[in-house]
Amino acid sequence: MLNNKFQQEKREDCIKIILHRAIDGQFSGWLLLPVFSQLRREDFIRLAISKYFQIGQIVDTLFAINGLSIKKGYGYEFEKDLNMLSVKPQNTIERLKASIRNVELKDEIEQILVLIKDIIALIVNNYPELSKECEYLLEQSAQKLTNNSSQNIDNLRYIADKIIHGLHEDNKSWSIIIYGSFAMGQPDSDSDADMRVYCDSIPSKDMRMETIKSIIPEVKDFKQSDEEDMFWVEGHYLHINFVESRKIDEILSRFPKFYWSDDDELEAVQSGIICFDSNDRVLKWKHTLENVSPDTVINRINVYLSDTKWWNFSLKKGIDSKDLISIYFYLVEGMYALCNVIFALNGLFLVFPKWMKQTDSRMKIKPKDFYSRLVHIVNTEFSFSTHQEKVKEFFQLWNETLGLIEKRYPDIDLSEVRHLLQI
Repeated sequence: MLNNKFQQEKREDCIKIILHRAIDGQFSGWLLLPVFSQLRREDFIRLAISKYFQIGQIVDTLFAINGLSIKKGYGYEFEKDLNMLSVKPQNTIERLKASIRNVELKDEIEQILVLIKDIIALIVNNYPELSKECEYLLEQSAQKLTNNSSQNIDNLRYIADKIIHGLHEDNKSWSIIIYGSFAMGQPDSDSDADMRVYCDSIPSKDMRMETIKSIIPEVKDFKQSDEEDMFWVEGHYLHINFVESRKIDEILSRFPKFYWSDDDELEAVQSGIICFDSNDRVLKWKHTLENVSPDTVINRINVYLSDTKWWNFSLKKGIDSKDLISIYFYLVEGMYALCNVIFALNGLFLVFPKWMKQTDSRMKIKPKDFYSRLVHIVNTEFSFSTHQEKVKEFFQLWNETLGLIEKRYPDIDLSEVRHLLQI
């Protein structure tokens, strides 16, 4: 009896992981917001980040399908770990390797899409209680791809504007911003619309749903969490995040102390376009972020540098074991950390380097030709014959960045990081 109870709890844990990692997580993002747009925009840094996330989520999901706990942090040795899984799509390792070659990008993206769909089929076979969610995701994916050509950015802009004005009419004490691709100046037919509402207290889910449906009766597929509303309107995906104003006040009052998780909130504040601003609260927050102290910058840099030993260890382990998937994954992970350090040096509060293409020209403190060198690393052929040169160039970028830090903030102790970044 106890054993059956344990097995049931374990199965329930696996289901939670599959829902979080795959169906409601990265699989959903890849399938419903097609990554082909990144290729069309020639946004190769963001494409590499997308591949990185997908590889991680694919392996996490396969572990859960096999009834295993996902590995925490930087624990995966990808080829070794995938080889030990009994339930996985045919030729999973070879297909993942093919997806990171950077030779025929369109074909490689399609390969990942097919692999994801094969994994969803495995979910249905092994966890039939998730069949409905899986079928729904695939149905929405097919609809999104079919409808994509008929979408236009003016229609999405009109819908977002209608929602923003409707929310303001509902409660004039709220401050409302739009951020993401609209704020960064690169929305297109594949874009979603990201909005944030700052309020004294977050309305209930029912109240929020009622308000949105009164503004846009055509809303479909409404999903909610305690602070977020996600829905589709006329083929467009819209996302509203409700944030209590005191949360931002508390983050800013902690300066110069800084936590990694703070960037998610501060990116929206700094980069977002103000639509309505009760009592100029967002404007005041923006002013604070434009005038952070050197101690805050130093603390942010130290937060991002603290991760170096983990991705660096896993990258070198992948090199030693000739595990090409691990090398690619941890190389992009290290690029992620490097970009965060560069953002911090330039006073930009960005979550991760998906906006690197849009922000490169604004950053004055960076290695020479920083963006083009990153693109060369992640967007030229990746294979056993080329990865050594890429790793060498990557570590060179890191060491040049450490030189910039040392020049501006000589009190930061970089000795351990310099030792780790030797090759």
